Amino acid sequence: MFFEFNLFILLLFMFCVARLIFINRKLVIFLVLMGLLFGGRFFSVNQLLSMRQKIPDSSDISLNIKIEPEQLMVEERYISGEGEVLTENGTVPVRFSSYEEDIVDHFNQHPLSEVESISVSGDLATIDGPMNFHVFDYQDYMAKRGIFQEFEIKSMNTRQKVLSINARITNFIYRLKEPLRNHDNLWVQLNNRVLFRMDNKSLDTTMDLMSSWGIIHLFSISGMQINWMRRKGNFILRRLGLTVEVSHWMIEGILLIYGFITYFPIGILRALLSQYLSRLTQHFDLPFSRIDQIAVIGLILLWINPSYLWSLGYQLSFGLTIAIRLFMNDYPNFYELNAFKQQSLISILCLLLVWPVFMNIHHTWFPLQLVVSILFAHFLTDILLIGFIITTVLIFLKLPGINYLFETLSVVLESITLLSSDYNLVSDLSWTTGEITLVQLLILLTCGLVYLYRINQSPVSVIAYVLTIYTALIFLPPLINPQAKITVLYVGQGDAMLIQTPHSYDTWLIDTGGKMNWNDEDNPIDLEESQRYLIPSLKALGVNRLTGVIITHPDIDHMGNLEGLAQEMPIENIYINQFTFDDSTFNSILKRITTMQPNLQVNLIPTEKRVTLIPNRLAVFTQDPSKIYQQESLSNSTSLVTDVTYYNKTILSLGDITVSDERRLLSYFESISPLILKLGHHGSDTSTSEELLDALEPKLSIISAGENNQYGHPHDEVIERLNEKALPYLSTHEFGAIQIHISRTEIKVNYVR
Repeated sequence: MFFEFNLFILLLFMFCVARLIFINRKLVIFLVLMGLLFGGRFFSVNQLLSMRQKIPDSSDISLNIKIEPEQLMVEERYISGEGEVLTENGTVPVRFSSYEEDIVDHFNQHPLSEVESISVSGDLATIDGPMNFHVFDYQDYMAKRGIFQEFEIKSMNTRQKVLSINARITNFIYRLKEPLRNHDNLWVQLNNRVLFRMDNKSLDTTMDLMSSWGIIHLFSISGMQINWMRRKGNFILRRLGLTVEVSHWMIEGILLIYGFITYFPIGILRALLSQYLSRLTQHFDLPFSRIDQIAVIGLILLWINPSYLWSLGYQLSFGLTIAIRLFMNDYPNFYELNAFKQQSLISILCLLLVWPVFMNIHHTWFPLQLVVSILFAHFLTDILLIGFIITTVLIFLKLPGINYLFETLSVVLESITLLSSDYNLVSDLSWTTGEITLVQLLILLTCGLVYLYRINQSPVSVIAYVLTIYTALIFLPPLINPQAKITVLYVGQGDAMLIQTPHSYDTWLIDTGGKMNWNDEDNPIDLEESQRYLIPSLKALGVNRLTGVIITHPDIDHMGNLEGLAQEMPIENIYINQFTFDDSTFNSILKRITTMQPNLQVNLIPTEKRVTLIPNRLAVFTQDPSKIYQQESLSNSTSLVTDVTYYNKTILSLGDITVSDERRLLSYFESISPLILKLGHHGSDTSTSEELLDALEPKLSIISAGENNQYGHPHDEVIERLNEKALPYLSTHEFGAIQIHISRTEIKVNYVR
């Protein structure tokens, strides 16, 4: 169901309703009726969304997709975006994309400048869910916006303008912002993003930096620019001699137009409606306090669009606003404090409430955000917003010489971004938290509540309480966890297995996964692939550093993500065999990562010798290349074979070795007696012989393979062999990541799907 249980949202909703109930007992009947209306509204929306989920997936079908210009993203090699499809069930939103060269070239040469209906053919499919544990659930995110399917465009037939009233309004707004799009320098793009919510891929680095600093929410969530514009605008107009009433209505008119241009995001909409309801409350002498007004606005917006209930912007915007109002009312003599102390107290409160939510999403805690957000909010907000307002005015006035000014500001901004990225203490001193459970989330949120109601009475005890709670919940869990956790990560068509040891932060990674870059002969490895699966999944599992990385052999699908991994987290040791050591591609990677991490130790595993890396826990073995048949792949056959043992339960991982290698090493494998066997070569028919299965008799087999991979792994012959032996198996291409929890008394296996 779309509106499933969510404790945080339920508490926020109940608070809004409770505030209205206690306004006036005579309103109880009205509130009951309002509750019934809300229930009916939510039910109807839920029914509509349920109908959308019933549209069957199809291949090679034709659709007409209505696309707005700002919903289409055109990249060098693909296009993507969101549009609406007209079906028997009405208008249905859909996510679309295309990698067809002729279609991408067409939109690069003929950009979309108006709302159009585009006739296309392609494949319609359900949006995929996550493949690794605790990572961002894109399927769930899109479903909460009412989008359940994606369409891959294979060919395009016609483009036709849409002439509806809504389309004309959208076209007007798009044309109105045309002067802003004509400038492609970094300064104007940042101006467009902060003030007008216009996205641009070239801003990714800058926005990531601002996000790690903890200042992006000041604009995207709080609607702070509205209050700033209102305050500064009224001050200027009154200085010009206008009356209070005239200046007020002029500013509110300008802000209304501004909200219209930005499509009324939650933060801005809340800030605007708060002012309007405040004026109505004063004019008609309504029994609403400022907090009551926020509750009314929150419920009205949920009636207009129930999907706001799932919007993080809605939750944080209203949640933080209520908390700030309660704090200002509860803190004695708050308005008598100087501006810096006021801002500092509020910034700390906001971070204590935002930190747990962001840790739950991004799995990272940035403690220095506290310092940066206070300094930024007090000292730099005015400068930045004034600069952006002046920039926007100059762009629309088309004054001569402004391009040179913007280019100069862009150079300065790029220099600051590069310098800050290289020396980003906020990120350097961050801590990867991994999954935040519901209990942890609620306890961390209580730190904000304790601060809210107790900081004015006993600041020392509040600070001690917060530090104790954060230390206990963020740093201690791995140290008190007695279980070993082995996770076969989903990395597409590749291999990566994570080992997290009991009672410590020690983590080991066997292979990294990776992907070939077929479009660039000079760079055979796709360096962006590590950010697709490997890095997010490691952070979601709480990995801050790697004690050791074992590269079984130098195939790209086993080591291609090593460089991207080294850019993200410290690696203490790398373990390789002689064949990998001699590989030119590996050596080029090693040269670059040792520049990034000069203390990295590279360890060579000798042939035909079982080497113990963790006493009685982790060992590796590699064959002697001279004993391998010439017609076989030396890279695959010399793969490091790894066995992991905890509490007398062993997992054997075979790399990419072949059937011939299995036979040669059969006596070695029998001495290990694995409970779980990770099959060789992604379930290829070149591995996993009957002799191996008969000799080892594992209780479970695991296969690492990519969904819809071009090799057809795992092969049918291997699956039939497993079924004949009545050997249960799990494959990452079907079940996503597979996780094995081993304790003294039991072994438990989980998987994502």
